[in-house]
Amino acid sequence: YHLFCVPNRSMIGQIISHYKILEKLGEGGMGVVYKAEDTKLDRLVALKFLPPHLAASEQDKARFTQEAKAASAINHPNICTIYSIDEHENQMFIIMEFVDGQTLRQKRESIGYKQAIDIGIQIADGLAAAHEKGIVHRDIKPENIMIRKDGIAQIMDFGLAKLRASGSKITRLTKEGSTVGTAGYMSPEQVQGQETDHRSDIFSYGVLLYELLTGQLPFKGVHETALAYEIVNVDPAPMSSIKPEIDPSLDAIVLECLEKDVNERAQGIKQISVDLKRHKRESSRQRVSRVTAARPAIKVSQSLPIAEPQESAWKKYFGYILSGVLAVAVIMLLWNPWEKTESATRPIVRSSIFLAQTAPLSGLGIAVSPDGKYLVSTARSGQLQLHRMDQMTSQPIPGAYGIQPAFSPDGQWIVFFAGQNISKVSLT
Repeated sequence: YHLFCVPNRSMIGQIISHYKILEKLGEGGMGVVYKAEDTKLDRLVALKFLPPHLAASEQDKARFTQEAKAASAINHPNICTIYSIDEHENQMFIIMEFVDGQTLRQKRESIGYKQAIDIGIQIADGLAAAHEKGIVHRDIKPENIMIRKDGIAQIMDFGLAKLRASGSKITRLTKEGSTVGTAGYMSPEQVQGQETDHRSDIFSYGVLLYELLTGQLPFKGVHETALAYEIVNVDPAPMSSIKPEIDPSLDAIVLECLEKDVNERAQGIKQISVDLKRHKRESSRQRVSRVTAARPAIKVSQSLPIAEPQESAWKKYFGYILSGVLAVAVIMLLWNPWEKTESATRPIVRSSIFLAQTAPLSGLGIAVSPDGKYLVSTARSGQLQLHRMDQMTSQPIPGAYGIQPAFSPDGQWIVFFAGQNISKVSLT
């Protein structure tokens, strides 16, 4: 790190070709980026230099060139524009658009729910343009997304991109079995060193959007090996289990991006963009409906009631007496004064639940919580599965294996038979 970082500090103020180096913007595994002035066209640009300690590698030079070719082939507002590629004292560099803003990582804390959806749509649109050109980014993460001051999101750093176009001499720049990408955002096939395509970007995009909406990564291994295991084997918790205000339809969109099997995963990022735009429109309509419903109703004038003939006194009182007797009978049927608990009128709940393929019902028990908000069942593996009635998906209860589950009267505990023992686990 220090070997290539210290010498580059001396580049500030230098003029390379017709670019005057102004300041260092950042660095990553594939390059160091400087802000510079184009003295010919009188504009600000960004120069990305291949780090000196990698300059001797022909493979890295090839990948660096590939980055320029890949990104320059795409003309889209959500992808950083590449102007040209050059070399200075055997050091290659790319001249690209200077983006005045912050990375998504730096900006994340100040991003609200609505803006997060907008950013997700923009990133999806940019990736769709790249995939249409046969380009796979392979390193989608918050550090590679810039948010300009005007709110435009732009995808940066195609240093790990792979051209799938036929006829390209550089079609694969990683050895079989090697991994390329960033831990936490890699797809299962990347983690396992398998062949990747545009669906790998979709998985990484799903991780990014999940984190953007919840503030948490879907996979949380304490070290890279544990993280890799979770990416390959563990299904992420629904976003609505972390933030209940997240709509189940949005949950379904993101979880489809995070499917382990590439054939069950969302097959095109363009469709994800369409789904997010539809979700945004429907959310806006719901907000308008709520505002309209909250407005006071317009009073309509009514005609005067028509006088009806008066009933005789005994008929009038007989009706009152009969009504009173019926009311007392209904009360005695529905209310027992000696019971300590009061009955409560609850709405009928209708819910659809998608069971994971790894957790079909075993028939060994199913129970509904007293308040009707939760359902617990036993999977064929023996593990208890918890379902929220207002969500589409379920999640396993860690460490809870048994049969015949039931809820405690207060609904705070789940009780079940575990072998010869009776065990309980907290609902939370």
